Parts: sequence; structure tokens; C-alpha cells
Amino acid sequence: YVPSTSVRNLRAELTAAVSSVSILDAELLPRRQRPVRLVRPIQGPAVMYNRTNWTLVIRKEMLGANEKLDNQVVDLIFGQIVLDTFSPTCCRISRSERAQMKDQLRRYGITLQNLSQSLAVKKIVIDSAKEWPCYFTKLFRVVGLGPEVRHYTHVGLTHAGIKLIRQHGLELQTIHSYSYGELSDCYADEFSLYLTLDDVSVVFQTNRAPLMAQVIEAQMIALEKDAKYALAIEDYETHESTLLSFRQGAVIKLKHKDGLDDGWLFGMYEGKTGSFPADYVYPIIGQPTEATIEQSRRSAIKKRSSRSTLVGDQNKIARSASFKSRQTKEASRSALTKSKSPTAAKTAPAKKRTPTGGTVVVDDDEVSLAGGGGDDDAVTMTGRFSMMQFAREYFRHDKYEMQRRADGSIRGTLKLVGTLRATFGRGGAKRKESWSWSNLADLVKFSKSPIQASLLPLPSSLNKLALEAFIAIMRFMGDYMSKGKSEADSVYYILKAMRDHEDLRDEILCQLIKQTTSNKSTRADSSARGWRLLSICLAFSSCSDLFKPYLEKYLKAAARDSKREFHATAAICLQNLFRTFRYGGRKEPPSSLEIKAIALGRFTKRQMIYMPGDVSRDRKSG
Repeated sequence: YVPSTSVRNLRAELTAAVSSVSILDAELLPRRQRPVRLVRPIQGPAVMYNRTNWTLVIRKEMLGANEKLDNQVVDLIFGQIVLDTFSPTCCRISRSERAQMKDQLRRYGITLQNLSQSLAVKKIVIDSAKEWPCYFTKLFRVVGLGPEVRHYTHVGLTHAGIKLIRQHGLELQTIHSYSYGELSDCYADEFSLYLTLDDVSVVFQTNRAPLMAQVIEAQMIALEKDAKYALAIEDYETHESTLLSFRQGAVIKLKHKDGLDDGWLFGMYEGKTGSFPADYVYPIIGQPTEATIEQSRRSAIKKRSSRSTLVGDQNKIARSASFKSRQTKEASRSALTKSKSPTAAKTAPAKKRTPTGGTVVVDDDEVSLAGGGGDDDAVTMTGRFSMMQFAREYFRHDKYEMQRRADGSIRGTLKLVGTLRATFGRGGAKRKESWSWSNLADLVKFSKSPIQASLLPLPSSLNKLALEAFIAIMRFMGDYMSKGKSEADSVYYILKAMRDHEDLRDEILCQLIKQTTSNKSTRADSSARGWRLLSICLAFSSCSDLFKPYLEKYLKAAARDSKREFHATAAICLQNLFRTFRYGGRKEPPSSLEIKAIALGRFTKRQMIYMPGDVSRDRKSG
């Protein structure tokens, strides 16, 4: 990039350096005509010239993808173009291009001595130079491997794509040009660059291969940020009027909209507009042609594969750390038990036995639930007091559509659109209700979009609050746009709704169970944040006596299985539930700092105690 020097000094340097050649372009000249001798970098001390009779000109070699140029940079690049046009040794400009530019400069009265022009004229000159195939190009001397690329001497990287170049004397001839959208794959080792251009794999040898790969990656990232189209890599179905639904493989036209949260996009598909999570699409570089769509699809698969590998490694590390932590705690607890006196055993914290023989410590900070494994999903367990049974007996069984006002706010009234069960047989004869496993499972499993009606049958006034509570849950978990609301705002809304309306307590707890079960969110921390929000709710509010055995069984099933990712958080939720039933729950809402700490998985507070003698101790508190 051109340094920020004054235009006045640049004009004097340009006049003195008409006959000079930049070091980068000197490599393109035959050895006999090179005005400078290239010296390879050496290890050790260096010597600097004190008085010189030459001028070193730093040039703008390459433009960034969609780069915005400020006025000062425009002045410097304009001066560079004028200098190169009147210099016969600039190998980046062909004879015809130089002649055309001289005519254009002559029409505007531009010479080396007269660079004072309006900003509009300077931009016109720069736009003309952008059309030159080799001018704003980072050139790399390469050796092509294979008969199809053996005759190429250089690879050029520009803001628009990749050029395969052959040198003829002092001129550079572009043989093939490829946009970055036609690049299917790119990787490099120490001395080789591997490219897949328009489904053709080529290999170039160069000692700058890693740098070339970095430049290509940087340009593609910049183009993806300013993409006009995106390819859907997953289905996103929603009944929410403000969100956009699409199928996998759909090409979505992206549009600008103010106020979007990070991780959300706004676009149009099949004549409908709306917002959607960015994780469900991958940007298309350039126009949505068959080649660019295929390149986007391959890049999405590659990115998802690398992400899955990273998440898998992180889960292994987390499980290993959790196992070691449990071993340490069990050893400490065993040693402590042996050293206790008989009288101390009588004052031990109250414990509750679980059906599997594990224990839940109610009045201590630690919860230990030992036991065998459980089902893959605690919520889909069948039998007495399972969530499947609760959904069948107490959930809504009809399908509704949420009604909204013109401004998008929730009205609370419902529109019946179908039912989840069959109630009539042949000839209209009423028959016994029939349920399938999938019908029940869908009622209690994760939803990518807001629900259209409360899970439990509630009046219209509470139904509106239940729908807004579900959106607050999704906001806290990162699955819905925050629209300027913080995570503390979402927590306060949920806690206030549970405090003011007792009928909403079971509803909100069922919503949290739904969103943490079979969570398929593209947000990596969505399920974890849902469990942590459940722990906050259970610390402040209990459930009804009707729902208590179902909730208790669900939490025990999730907490007793050490193979589950969030079994420790489930144990904390179970501890909070027992404490709330015994003592009535916390009275004061958590501070924003406490909410932030819990959202990050830090449940234990540390309180510093300062004692005489400049001695301090920290104490854990739940």
C-alpha cells in the first residue's frame, strides 16, 4: 500500500524518478537491461546508504477486493499511473494501453509537471487503469507442472481474480483469467501452489507459494463479506412473518437492512423478504452461475468439515477434563468422609436419593449424581412421568398460526390451521385418538423458529406473553435477533413473567426443555446457554405440583449420565429446583454481571475475605 506522504513531495519525486524502475518490475526485464542488481536477503548486520543519487518509488501493486479509496490515496495512485504511463520501462502496461492512456491524459491536460486535477478526473484515470490486465496485479514468477501450464511464466493475483500470464520480451500477455468464483480449491505447501480452476487442477512451483495462498484467501474473504447472493446449505423453515424460509440449495438475493444483529442476514427468495441466520447460508462470489454456486457449495462443505473436527476435539478435551475433575472430587470426598467424626456425620448436608442410587447434595455447592447411562434423549424417555407422557396429556394438540399486527408485534390471538392427531375414522365415525412417536417428539424437541402458540392451553392474554417469552429464550440462546436487547433484558422478562403469572411457570420451563432437547442450532453454544438459562429460572421459581415429577425425572435422567455434554449443568438445575421448593427461591433478580457470568458457564462466585495482618482468603459461594 502507498504510504501517506504529501502530494507535493510526491510530485517532485515523480519528476526525478521518470527513468527509474521499481524493484518488483525489474525482475521482469532481461538481465542486461536491469538498472539495479537484485541482492538476496542475508543474515547478519546490514549497511544503509547515507547519500544516494537515486529515488525509491513505492507503488500500489494490488487493489483489495471492493477496496474503498480515500482522497489522499486517490492522489497517490493517480500520480503513480501518470508516472508509469510516461515511463517506457513499466512492464505492466502494453504499448497499446500506454498509447490510449497518453491520449486520455492529453485531453485533460495532464503531464508530469501538471498533476493538479479534480477528484472526479483522477478517479476516471484510475478506473481506466483498472481495466489493464496486469497493472494492479501482484505478480509471482512460477514454473508450471504439466503440459497445460508449462508455458506460463507468471501468476497474477488481482482484486477480481487470478490471471495466468506469459512474458514476451518486455511485455506481459494474459492467457487466461479466472474469477475467484471459479476457484474451487486452493492450498499450498512450502514450494508448490495447488489450484482447481474451472474444475481443472493445476500445480505451480514457486518459493512464494504460502504467500500466494494467503493473498487468495484474503481476497475471497473480502468478496464473501460483500456478496450479493448466498447459497442455502440447510433448510430453514419458519412460520414467523419477519423471517425468511428456504430450502437447501436455494439461491437467496441478499439485501441491506439497518439494525441487523451479528450473525443475521436479510434477503429475498421467491418474491418474499425476511431475515435469517447467516449460518444457514454460504456467500456466492460474483453472479450465481453454475460454477460459482458449485464453488460455494464445496467451500461450505469444507468449512463445515473443519468446524466439526474442531468441535469434536473440544468435546473430547472437555470430557477428559470433566472426568479428571470428578475423580479428584470423589477422592477428596472419600478422604473427607473417613476423617469425619460420628458427630460430624449427623450434621452432614441433607441428601436426596435418586432412583439410580446417586445423591443430590441440596445444601452444598457440589452436586454428585452417580449412576448408569440413560437414553440418548432424556426428554424422549417413555414411561411414567416422562416428558412424552406430559406432552400427550397436557400440550396443545392442534396447529395454530401466530397473528401479528402491521408493525410485526404479537397480537396473542390464534388461527387454527390443523391438528396433530386424527380424531375421525372412515365414514366420519369417531374413533380413539391415535398418536405416532414422531408427533409427540416434535412437540418437545428444538424449534428453529418461534412457536405459533403456547405449548400448554392458555388464554389469549397469557398466550401472547408465552410467545414473547419463547422469543426471549431464543434471543438468550442466540437463535433469534436481539433487536437491541441484551441477554439481561431477556432474563429479566422471563423471570418477571414467571413471577407475575403462576400459570406461565410450567409453560416457560417446558419451552426451555424443548429448546435444549435435540438442539440442532447452528450456534455452537445454543444448547449450553439454554441449560444455563434453565438453571437461572429454577433458582427463582418453582413449578406446579402437577409438573414437578415430570421435571424432576427429566433433570435426573440428564444429570446422572456422565456421557451427556451438559450433565453437570443439569445437576445444578436439579439442585436449584430442590432448594426452591424447600426455601421458596431467590427474591432479588440477578445482576447483569451475574447473568453474564452464568451465560459463560461460571456458576460459582468467589468472595474475598480480608483479615488482619494483610491476609486474604477467597471463599466459594453458590
